[in-house]
Amino acid sequence: MRPQIEEELKPVFRFISEPTQIAFEDDILLLLKSMIKKSKAVQPFMWEMFDHFPKVVAKAKGQMGDLLDTINHFMLYGKEDFAQREGSIRVYATILESAMFTHKVISDCEGAVACQLLFQYLAGSNALNAIFGPLLGLTTRRLNEDLVPVELKKHLLGVFMAAMYYNSTMTLQYLESQNMTGKLVEEILSIREKFTAEYERRFFIIGLSKMLMSPTLPPALQPQLLRLLNELVETITVLHDQVTKRVKAAAEREAKLNSDSDDEDDDDDFSDEDDKDEVEPSKAKTAAAKAASGEEESKTATMDDDALGFAEKTADGGADADVGSDNDQAADNVTDSDDDDDFEMVSTTVLSGRRLKHSSEYINNSNSSSVPFT
Repeated sequence: MRPQIEEELKPVFRFISEPTQIAFEDDILLLLKSMIKKSKAVQPFMWEMFDHFPKVVAKAKGQMGDLLDTINHFMLYGKEDFAQREGSIRVYATILESAMFTHKVISDCEGAVACQLLFQYLAGSNALNAIFGPLLGLTTRRLNEDLVPVELKKHLLGVFMAAMYYNSTMTLQYLESQNMTGKLVEEILSIREKFTAEYERRFFIIGLSKMLMSPTLPPALQPQLLRLLNELVETITVLHDQVTKRVKAAAEREAKLNSDSDDEDDDDDFSDEDDKDEVEPSKAKTAAAKAASGEEESKTATMDDDALGFAEKTADGGADADVGSDNDQAADNVTDSDDDDDFEMVSTTVLSGRRLKHSSEYINNSNSSSVPFT
């Protein structure tokens, strides 16, 4: 059935090739994302749609919006194909050129996050080698502009940490060629406390660790080695505490849900008893007459059996047990998230544009500026 639906929807998807002529491009993006998520695969015809995404960004004046999440699904479930599609990689780079320079903080943050994702998903390949320098040059140019708020700055610096994750040697070579290694690391360390989300702290740890493990460590980093190690240890400790608290909170929520479920079952039992006590007078007389004649009132007994059966089902893990199992799975995901694969999976769930809109730092630090690196 799914291939038939996809075939019938192709004419709708192809409207994305001219987004200025339609008003439902966001619906197409959400539909593409849903189909990819459902099938856990990117169908070949969908890459044709991908190559038209710069037009969507151009229509939105550089803002990515729902496109960020859709692109994330393309790379999550089609990473191998994407790594082989040089044209699509350059399409992605074209999107970044617009998305990082809207000069609207939230939109530019989305562009920086999208650049992080590109390095992150293609780590372990050579797919970005041809445009590696231009991507970092784009980020450096945005970082050196006036009045870069802290919220945007930390995501731009995150691009360099993602680049370290992709290839630390190439990243350090770029930084050295621009004479900005020491200044960049100093800037990262100076705003370490602004990395508050688990994803951000994990990226800080992995990015700097990859840098320190590089076979060619620049001389500019020698004076900062002790501080780097101390900052890494402290961040690891904070991250460990943060994950522990989240797992504990998930367990407490599960226990509360189970407790509330038990209370509801007790209330249902009491309600059944009240129903029996409030039998209409005529039915009460009938029941009394039957009792006097030795007959049993089977209907009330059946109601008791149903109530007991529902309580036993819930206690054994029936309808309400699914809630607890979901929390167990969530806790498992948290404790397992140190693996690289899980590290890739959490990216935009933490850093999507929708979450960025709720950042207090965006409001409170709008006058903070960056230090030029060149």
